[in-house]
Amino acid sequence: MRIQEIVTVPSLILRKKAEKVTIFDVELQNLAKKMVEMMRQYDGVGLAAPQIGISKRIIVLEYDPQNDDKTRGDKPFPLTVLTNPTITKYSKEQIAMAEGCLSLPGIEIDVKRPKEVNVAAQDLDGKPVKIRAKGLLARVIQHEIDHLNGILFTDHAKDVKNLKHYVDLRCIFMGTPDFAVPALEALLVNNVNIVGVITETDKPVGRKQEMTAPIVKTVAEDFGLPVHQPNNKLEVEEIVKELQPDYIVVAAYGKMLTKNVLDFPDFGVINIHPSMLPKYRGATPMQNAILNGDKKTGITIMKLTEGMDEGPIVFQKQYEIFENENYEELSQRLSIEGARILIQTLPMYLSNQWRPVEQDSEKATYTKLTKKEDGEINWEKSAEEIVNMIRAYYPWPKTTAWLTDNRQLTTDKKTRLIIHTAHVENDKVVPEMVQLEGKNPTNWEDFRHGWQGELPEILK
Repeated sequence: MRIQEIVTVPSLILRKKAEKVTIFDVELQNLAKKMVEMMRQYDGVGLAAPQIGISKRIIVLEYDPQNDDKTRGDKPFPLTVLTNPTITKYSKEQIAMAEGCLSLPGIEIDVKRPKEVNVAAQDLDGKPVKIRAKGLLARVIQHEIDHLNGILFTDHAKDVKNLKHYVDLRCIFMGTPDFAVPALEALLVNNVNIVGVITETDKPVGRKQEMTAPIVKTVAEDFGLPVHQPNNKLEVEEIVKELQPDYIVVAAYGKMLTKNVLDFPDFGVINIHPSMLPKYRGATPMQNAILNGDKKTGITIMKLTEGMDEGPIVFQKQYEIFENENYEELSQRLSIEGARILIQTLPMYLSNQWRPVEQDSEKATYTKLTKKEDGEINWEKSAEEIVNMIRAYYPWPKTTAWLTDNRQLTTDKKTRLIIHTAHVENDKVVPEMVQLEGKNPTNWEDFRHGWQGELPEILK
């Protein structure tokens, strides 16, 4: 984690009205001194106490163009410390100018503000102070007084939802399977500055156990992005520290992140989760929604915390689960919707225009990783439950049934049948496409005509 004394979004203190200064003592003077040091350290022109985590109505201001290589001809103003400042008069004339903020690092957006203001305040001894400010000084004063009232400069910006204003921020993308690909591509299409992609290591796949790269790795390399495949949590921390991201986007990465990783970026870690949290926390939300016969599911954009999918919700949208839709089809559809919502939500998140919605943990449900044996049918279940299994476990681990094959001469007459698709009819399971293990897929009617073994009652 970086040493960070300036409070950045989405810290709640930036959204609270600061407390009035009533005691003018050495402690207040020391606070002002610290604020001046911090402002200069970060090359700012203004700083409010909430930006260093102190809820007091005090601001410091200073601009010396001799120390500014990017001066635009603005007039300098000396070091000024104001307590309990209020604006008593605004000019009718307004000017639009690009603004940034130490609490929203890396973001600049045009903001229209009054050209001149009159300010009433107190100094560090409590004596009254009056200022008539114009130009840059007027803008900085308005910006810092906004901080004292829990207002950010992005609240004034008309174009805050345009992702182009945030492309200078450094982003790490973390994801592994097909579900993550649309999100990665959407970020690239919108010119997000992806400084690195983190994905899982190559894995052996198929009967020959050939080492195969995750699809996210293949796509990232096609776009010329640097790809990292850490073997453990410590390596993830080292990569994040090296890449210095401002924020991280996660879509089905597959591994839990440590506190050091979650706390490192100024803007935190944002995640695409395919359920209406707090329902179906964990690794298999879509499979569980289908298994349980749910008619609806959703996409949740959330801020990751240490707990399993427990972080505050940024945005949610509900989607219908279509009749007979299987996991593969639902995953493909929600991956595209998740990418679309991410692009719409990201500017709101980065500009702190979102209002965190804490999850109700008492309503939380949890999922578990799917195992190969989960796909074996228990014929005691209802036809609807079995068909839901067939839908939920396609394409992996697939739903299988052991049938007795009377044609086999061996004592073990059991044969594994894979049921790819099926529907319910008159409380019976009606397979549509099946496959005997080691054979080619075939439709159910052709299979039944050639099958000489036994069938469970629910399939007859």
